[in-house]
Amino acid sequence: MTQENAQRRLKSWIDAFVEYTDGLPTPEIYRRWGAINALAGLLERRVWVKTAGREAYPNLYTLLVGPPGVGKSEVLREVSRIWKSVKDLPSGRKLHVAPDNMTKAALIKTLSKASTRLVLSEIDLVEYHSLLVVSSEFSVFLPTYDTTFMSVLTDLYDCRDDYTEERISTGESFIPNPQLHLIGGTTPGFMASTFPEQAWTMGFSSRLILIYCEEPVRVSLFHGNSRPENLWANLVHDAKSIAGLYGQLEWLPEAAALLEAWDESGRKPVPTHPKLATYNTRRILQVIKLVIIAAISRSNEMKVREEDVTTALAWLIEAEQHMPSIFKEMNSGGGGTSSLLLDLHHWALGVAAKTGPIREGRLINYVSQKVQYPSQVLPILQLAVKNGMFEISGPDEARLWTPKGGQ
Repeated sequence: MTQENAQRRLKSWIDAFVEYTDGLPTPEIYRRWGAINALAGLLERRVWVKTAGREAYPNLYTLLVGPPGVGKSEVLREVSRIWKSVKDLPSGRKLHVAPDNMTKAALIKTLSKASTRLVLSEIDLVEYHSLLVVSSEFSVFLPTYDTTFMSVLTDLYDCRDDYTEERISTGESFIPNPQLHLIGGTTPGFMASTFPEQAWTMGFSSRLILIYCEEPVRVSLFHGNSRPENLWANLVHDAKSIAGLYGQLEWLPEAAALLEAWDESGRKPVPTHPKLATYNTRRILQVIKLVIIAAISRSNEMKVREEDVTTALAWLIEAEQHMPSIFKEMNSGGGGTSSLLLDLHHWALGVAAKTGPIREGRLINYVSQKVQYPSQVLPILQLAVKNGMFEISGPDEARLWTPKGGQ
């Protein structure tokens, strides 16, 4: 289980993944972050670095965000394909890839079964539970903002020594060394309708890396770049090599000095959008995770070099430059009054399917988060009724709104 157990062929695994997916109708930034996440998933909880006396592992929570048709599912399909192509690992190991649709209980049950045991020597055995989630429709994985589910996801991201949960029917559930890696695709509209305002001050959202692109990529229907199969074979070969690594990466002095200097100087440039305030507190951890990924993408030598820090910073800063556009789209409803009405109706259909008719105050709260001025709220609701989207019942002081039509 050491880095000597297989030879690498590719100089940069991530660059090779981006090159291989070049002919797909999906933006380069999506393909790059698909590659970053694919490699992070291959490492599970077997490779780490130490900073400030604590271990950091490379698992990420990443969302590809953009309008429908931009190409999120295209790259996520390749991520899943890589993970599922890594087979016949030593000692019968395999990567554990989760099903698309899971409740909190199903997630814990699946994670508990995702057990791996590494025999390092005659007297040294390591056990961990690592689960890889790839969700092309994040709304399927997380249909509503469930704070209990969010707390579980937050705990699993942090790679604690164990996870314990009391169950009424089966008693205590104990999972040693758990880890969850998550990449999904979603739209600004779904985030606006599902993530309440206070969600951006809480633990789960502070751990998210949001990758935004709004422009679809057109490729020729008949004369596009053909993807070289030899490159795919090399990607899978090196993925298997990466999946065999185990141990702590060594910080070379110049790499440690560069990261320390960036941290001490204020981690510039710092995102300024209010919704990213809690995210900013975890940027250093995100960079450290990305440093691990950059180092392993480059080589199996298990050392962090200065170029790995530079690469990790470039990845994150590029992503952060586009994040404010997500919130702009969320607040605008994705394009004027018509889009806002459609988003309102779609959101209301989902809520009503679970809870029945909706209190008027809840609709007012939803619309107020998407318009610039409070005076716009009631006209929007009146227009929704005029357009036949809702029926209203009950007394004026407790009116209930029922969305008309199906999803």
